[in-house]
Amino acid sequence: MMNRFRLLARRALPLLSAGVLLQAGSCAIDTQSIAQGVATSVLNSLISSLVFGAFGLAA
Repeated sequence: MMNRFRLLARRALPLLSAGVLLQAGSCAIDTQSIAQGVATSVLNSLISSLVFGAFGLAA
């Protein structure tokens, strides 16, 4: 039983390690895209509230 576990661990460990490395490589924080997303959201909210408020429409 212990030999099966060791064999499985030897085969699975490189795959798991590669998965962790690939996942960690794509987790970089991009402040420019975050700022752009926040600015777009704020502007959309501001414009829609002004348009709906000016014409008396319910959102």
